[in-house]
Amino acid sequence: MLVPFDIDTIDSKKTEQEILVKRMINIGRNNIGSPGKIRDVSAILLAKILTRPDVLKSGETEIFLGWLSVEFQSNLNDANQMFLLSGIMMTLVEIFKSGYRADLLPLVPKIFDPILKSQITNKFL
Repeated sequence: MLVPFDIDTIDSKKTEQEILVKRMINIGRNNIGSPGKIRDVSAILLAKILTRPDVLKSGETEIFLGWLSVEFQSNLNDANQMFLLSGIMMTLVEIFKSGYRADLLPLVPKIFDPILKSQITNKFL
């Protein structure tokens, strides 16, 4: 994930379902709701992948932010999903902390209304 060139050049599986970037995103996506340190590492992993210039150009970052918005809205006031909600917020922090402002500024409307303007009534968050 830290290679200085496109990940597609080192990916041996070129089918749509098995692209290396999608596999790494799915690993991070499955673990951002975990209660332990794996949530923190998943947020950093996702941020490093999603802020790469080749991944931004492919549209994977925008797709992932859309998924985050949907997940956040559907679990907003569910007390059983507090680890997922905090993992979503942590992932957003890491993405916007490690990415370039000019690259991420067009993606802000995707998450601003559904996540940043939302009212959380869950007393556990």
